[in-house]
Amino acid sequence: MQRKEKLEKAVSLVNPFIKKRAEASIEELLKDLTILGSGSVNIILNYPDKEKAERFIDKVADIILEYSEKMPAYQLTWTKNQEKMFEQLREEFPEICRLIEDRERQKEFVGNFKKRIRNIEREIKDPVSAVAPKELIEKARLKAKNAFNFESVKEILKENNITDEDLIEEIRQELDRAKERTLSYIDDMEKMLPVKLYYYRTGNGGVSCKVNLNSGSYRYTQGRKRAVRRNKGEDQEEYPLIVSISYLLEFLDDNYIDYKNILIDERSIETFYVFENFVSERLTPGFVAQWWNYDCPDLFRCSVNKDGQGYNMLGEKLPHFYKKLVECSYYGVYVDEDITEEEARAIAKGREHTAIYKEIQSVLEAKRTTLEELEAKLAANRAYERRIQNIINNNRDVILDFLKNEFRDRIVSEDPLRINDAFGLDCGFLYVYTSNPEYTENARILKDSPLSSEISIGLDIEFPYKSQSLTLMRAQFDIIKEVARRYGENLYCKCVLD
Repeated sequence: MQRKEKLEKAVSLVNPFIKKRAEASIEELLKDLTILGSGSVNIILNYPDKEKAERFIDKVADIILEYSEKMPAYQLTWTKNQEKMFEQLREEFPEICRLIEDRERQKEFVGNFKKRIRNIEREIKDPVSAVAPKELIEKARLKAKNAFNFESVKEILKENNITDEDLIEEIRQELDRAKERTLSYIDDMEKMLPVKLYYYRTGNGGVSCKVNLNSGSYRYTQGRKRAVRRNKGEDQEEYPLIVSISYLLEFLDDNYIDYKNILIDERSIETFYVFENFVSERLTPGFVAQWWNYDCPDLFRCSVNKDGQGYNMLGEKLPHFYKKLVECSYYGVYVDEDITEEEARAIAKGREHTAIYKEIQSVLEAKRTTLEELEAKLAANRAYERRIQNIINNNRDVILDFLKNEFRDRIVSEDPLRINDAFGLDCGFLYVYTSNPEYTENARILKDSPLSSEISIGLDIEFPYKSQSLTLMRAQFDIIKEVARRYGENLYCKCVLD
């Protein structure tokens, strides 16, 4: 078999997804040999000892064909097997393999260095915006000129033994391109007019936002046309548009506005409140009553980012931020610890009988309670849980006998007790609660306190027989409930299917 034919066969084995070329040269075939790396071609073809280089090429093809007889074809593409092939090559051609490895090392370094250049570019660009002060822009411009200076990185390349001229030139070009992009970006930001927003209170106590995109046209999402209107007021030249709060962030995205290029009018209101599409500057009685009438959907407090110093977890400088104050769902009521006394009174006034009121009071009480008092409440609840656990442990035989009788036709073994609990789709969790007022009140306060991680859902107790079957666990709870009642304790449970 000719050298070229062997190489073509070897390439098809170690790189089966490469597009086959009708008249591929030796050089092109060597580039496709993944066990050598793309940078090895020039090393092999320019090696001083031409005869040795040819023998090296033949040996590469022979090793691959030899391995193809030992293992399935798909295993030839595995990295560990290709590393074994290369080690076999090294035994006969150590000098060529050393040169190939050094080339790969230099390529890896250059690849990582180019990533580092792009990171520096991003770091310089990030704080530069249409609202950035002149001093910051000049500082960024100076930093870009210094950071992408090839002379400053020569020593780094020398320390890391980067000697191949083509790779050094690659870094030089990357630095020049990065400098050009960064300086061009800084110039564009310096000339750009900021997008201006003015959050204001409407005549009916709601909130809208006046907008100046510095553009004669704008985009909007289909179906949201009524959320954007022309400003017909005295400040229409400064703020040509008025956008509904519920659509504002989406409107800015529709018009490709980068949040960092937004300037918020200092006259803007500080906060406002939102549920669904309803907005109010304050928690007025009418707004709160409407929230209750809508079955208490998620209620948010929004803070306007007037100073431009606020960022979300993704690093975006949003024009306003949402904080969920109250959430009411099937699983219970959530009240944010940041709720104020004033907000609590406005939301719950006249509704002291509701679970929302009780949860709000728990959050406020947790904020007022000292750490020492919280630890005392936690200790009291753990003592109560130990009491319930002792009741269960002291009546273990009674509970297990009840299960044996209740599920006598499903008993697999009696000692130790094993019951066939394959009842069908009833896998889940059973949580035990108590009507004890002191425990319940302590748990409610602890749940919203710094010690919340120390408590569990319901009582922290264990049943004598463990199972994931809710059928079996409910039956077990029924007898535990009866036993506990004899000791003056009233327990109840909640079940959640998994």
